[in-house]
Amino acid sequence: MRSAEPRPTARAWLSLVVVAGSLALAVMSTNSTNLALPGLGVELGASAVELQAVVAVFVVTLAATMLFGGWISDRFGHKRIFLIGAAIFTLGALICGFAGSMPMLLGGRVIQAIGPALLTPSSLGLLGSTFRDPGWRAFALGLWSATSGVATALGPTLGGLLIQLGGWRSIFWAVAGLTLLLGLLGWIILRPGAPGPPRTLDLPGGLLGGGTLAATVIFVLLAQELGVTAWPALAAGVAAVVLLIGFILRERTTPDPMVDLPLLREPRFLAGLIGGFTTFFAFVGCMVYLSIYGQSVLGRGSGEVGLALSATGISMALTSPVIGALMRRIDAARPLTVGLFITGAGMLLLTRLGTDTPLWQMGLSLIVVGVGIGCTLAPVTALALGAVPASRTGMVSALSNVAKQFGQAIGVAIMGAVIFSDISDANQISRDPVVRDAFVAGLHRALILAGTALLVAAVAVLGLACRPRSQSTEAIDTKADIS
Repeated sequence: MRSAEPRPTARAWLSLVVVAGSLALAVMSTNSTNLALPGLGVELGASAVELQAVVAVFVVTLAATMLFGGWISDRFGHKRIFLIGAAIFTLGALICGFAGSMPMLLGGRVIQAIGPALLTPSSLGLLGSTFRDPGWRAFALGLWSATSGVATALGPTLGGLLIQLGGWRSIFWAVAGLTLLLGLLGWIILRPGAPGPPRTLDLPGGLLGGGTLAATVIFVLLAQELGVTAWPALAAGVAAVVLLIGFILRERTTPDPMVDLPLLREPRFLAGLIGGFTTFFAFVGCMVYLSIYGQSVLGRGSGEVGLALSATGISMALTSPVIGALMRRIDAARPLTVGLFITGAGMLLLTRLGTDTPLWQMGLSLIVVGVGIGCTLAPVTALALGAVPASRTGMVSALSNVAKQFGQAIGVAIMGAVIFSDISDANQISRDPVVRDAFVAGLHRALILAGTALLVAAVAVLGLACRPRSQSTEAIDTKADIS
């Protein structure tokens, strides 16, 4: 079946490089900063709490501002907000790179986090307006999604290399330089889109929604560090519930909401959210501890372990564009369902790992995981985009990315709790055979949990994909057309 539109121009493909590259930098800035903590802690004299805050303030700020980023992108034009987001991201990275104290570094991380909150929703909107033909758009989404997945898998490896070559500051300098370059290219290459229809800013809804997301992330971080029953974690959890109730009440009663709640009754959109959440819950939640397994249990160097883990990113990068091309002909829910099944099977294959398993065996299982995830990334985004008109792509992009961020944060916390439930001192994994065995047993439990969650999600997505579109969602399209 031929595309209804001609093959995209060179300018369109360059636009894809710009928006996908910015997304990759945003992802890598999130998952590679952990490697810089030891070095910056020594140089800046940071306490343990301050080191945790380097990661926490970024994640919390990103969660709190993501919904605003989606609204602003839809309202004022995707290119304009993309360029502003790139400028803010560059500024924040430069502040971090030249920080001479912990307050300056933490302030830079807050500023830096606002960048992805603007970049991510606007980049998806730019893809939708650049690739107007559904077939070519699906293929572009495959490439865009592959970039995000590869950055997630390879970010720590590349970050470690940068730190070895130039110290902890080099991570921030590299991000700043590359983001500035992409921003300049975007200013030249990206086509300006028309601003969206005039809309009243739902400030109370944005604050309640952002507060809910931030409080939930804080709860996860505190529960992971102090335990679920500790009073700071309980306070954050209660605050998240109260704010969520307020957010729902506000969005149901205001005429121009920040988030169209009827979307959550749209079966295919809900299928995309479930797929994105579960994939990142299982994948990121387990990848963190597979790195510990390779180094502390098998006694391999970080370079060898990083190479084995890169099998996921490579297979993901090869699979995702193929799925994007297939989505020109088949429904996006099909590869999403298959991908969840394959990823779940890969996670269960990893339960064969033992205390003396060859590293290549872990790599082979991770190839299966990478193929599965490569099947899910583009369909998750395509299902989100297909639920609303072009004028609301920023909103659905924000919601889709919030689901992934939540899956990632909750996955790391829950998998960590499962793995270390019988371990009192993680530093003894490489020294004490008993602790090593306990870690492997905990890792097996976590992998079974991840695999089961993925298989259940696959069944849920299959069921949702068979349901008809809700009338409440069609009303969103009508309202957008009238606007």
